Amino acid sequence: MDREFLDYVRFVCIFYRRSHFFWGTILLISDHILKKLHKPMKEQLKKKETILLLIIHLAYLIAVLLYLSKDLKVFIYPVLFYDATLVGTSFLSSTLWREQQSNKNLFLMIGTVLLVFSGSNYAIKLFTGTLSITQNFIHVTLFTCSVFLICLHFIASKKSK
Repeated sequence: MDREFLDYVRFVCIFYRRSHFFWGTILLISDHILKKLHKPMKEQLKKKETILLLIIHLAYLIAVLLYLSKDLKVFIYPVLFYDATLVGTSFLSSTLWREQQSNKNLFLMIGTVLLVFSGSNYAIKLFTGTLSITQNFIHVTLFTCSVFLICLHFIASKKSK
């Protein structure tokens, strides 16, 4: 657990300024979540609540991609990959919280959802150039809160062992 947390902090410190939260960190978090789930995803997807969560996350992914589609051009595949990874992690954290309703998992779920909103806001800024100072402030605030909550999840997980 310590190694995962340190890897997470290292990615945040190194890659935030250059590439806005490198997607490798998101993959580490997804891997962490998959290891924490008691039931495999195949069983999880048999529940109506999980299907509803999946539909909501996919609808959000599609809506963002459609909104940005005319501006993405050659960047459609990298953005699709990044967004799918980000939204997938949010879906996994929501599934984990539904399965094991604890404060530490709630921190992770809220943190990843805020990260999705922050990433969407940032993508709009990059590809449409229509982000105002207020929207930029919201983006930075969402990102900071998401990092705080995700780190809080790892700290709470460490203390519960």
